[in-house]
Amino acid sequence: MRSENIKDKNIKHKKNNIEDIRKVKRKKKNSKHKKDKTNIVIVLLIVALVALAGISLLLSNNSGRNKIVDLGVFPKEVKTATIGVVGDLLLHPQVQDASKIGTDTYDFTPMFRYIKPYIEDLDYSVINFEGTLSTKEWGYAGYPLFKYPENVIDSTLASGFDLMLTANNHIGDGSSRGFQNTLNLFENKGADYIGSRKDTLGKQYLVKEINGIKVGMVNWTYGVIASDGRVSVNGIPVTTKDEMLVNVFDYQKLPEFYEKQKELIAAMKEDGAEIVVYYMHWGNEYKIVNNDYQSKMAQELCDMGVDVIVGGHPHVLEPIEYLTSKDGNSNTICIYSLGNTVSNQRTNYMDGRTGYTEDGVLFRFTITKNGDDQAYVSGVTYIPTWVNMITTGSKRLYEIVPLDIDKGWDNYFTTQTEINAANKSYERSQSILEKGYQTLEFKSNL
Repeated sequence: MRSENIKDKNIKHKKNNIEDIRKVKRKKKNSKHKKDKTNIVIVLLIVALVALAGISLLLSNNSGRNKIVDLGVFPKEVKTATIGVVGDLLLHPQVQDASKIGTDTYDFTPMFRYIKPYIEDLDYSVINFEGTLSTKEWGYAGYPLFKYPENVIDSTLASGFDLMLTANNHIGDGSSRGFQNTLNLFENKGADYIGSRKDTLGKQYLVKEINGIKVGMVNWTYGVIASDGRVSVNGIPVTTKDEMLVNVFDYQKLPEFYEKQKELIAAMKEDGAEIVVYYMHWGNEYKIVNNDYQSKMAQELCDMGVDVIVGGHPHVLEPIEYLTSKDGNSNTICIYSLGNTVSNQRTNYMDGRTGYTEDGVLFRFTITKNGDDQAYVSGVTYIPTWVNMITTGSKRLYEIVPLDIDKGWDNYFTTQTEINAANKSYERSQSILEKGYQTLEFKSNL
């Protein structure tokens, strides 16, 4: 009987051992299962982070060229802003008459219809507004004093332009009242403007936040600064009580200009500017190569840390150049002249008859900022433009045509003559711009 009890106990003990072993195995299995699940979650998180990094990478590459950014596994917030600039809006009497739709009514919108989608696609867009806004009573004119109907600013804004450059040699064409009227209308209609100010309390620059990036911008024109401090452009005074209301530099007083720029750049940065852009009205009219003054001034601005320089005034395109500061610490992208956005300077009207005055460009540059890193110019593109003038009976139509080779431009024209002229314009623009464009360097390949 006792042996049976011992046997029963042994059997029971074995059963308990087996059960304990099963419990241990189940615990290990559950632990392994939980560990596997944890590992899967970790892997999925890593994949998601890498995917997000990839998305951020793609977002930073949606415009410009060669702008690959190494974000690592953990993505940073990427901000980008693309700014586009076009050249001289020069409304000769023929252009104004072509836009007349009534006795005293004008509509300049058809002029912009082909370029408008490109302008609207930008984050911020700039045009050189060469002239002043007038009234019927004061009179309109297109040469030698450029005074425009108010409607032109409505059409310009409706076509997507944001910023008007006013430091040019025609800003005084409407005298003091035309000057003030122009700036007042810009403000009333919601247009940004730089290069001029209504009084000396206004700043000589603009710091604009574009997609979360603060961009400092300033606009200067050549002129004459007399020994008594009076300032004029094209011989027309642009001062009130001897105070400068238009940003004017004098080629004979460049050291003073450079000292002033150091102050302005410091002020823009104090106001938060992360990128500095200079719009310069300079050079020789109808010359497709920048002169020595332009080259020296661009290098000085580069040495001060200016990121982008965009020029105008010659009414023709001038080259793109990639500049390096003397200390080797900074670079500047400079296009010396954007040419005409629109004008009546047709090939057969010009003495040289080269066609260059019919050509312009939409110059675009992209700024990128990764997290808290310093913003930088991450890409540049350009699209040549051509002013097509169509004559129907006694009526003219001026059209700014983007010569976008990727999309073609046959749909813009109705005759082979127009297509041939557009092809020649494209070839002229490429011959001036492409060589310098190919030298540009950006953060990813510096």
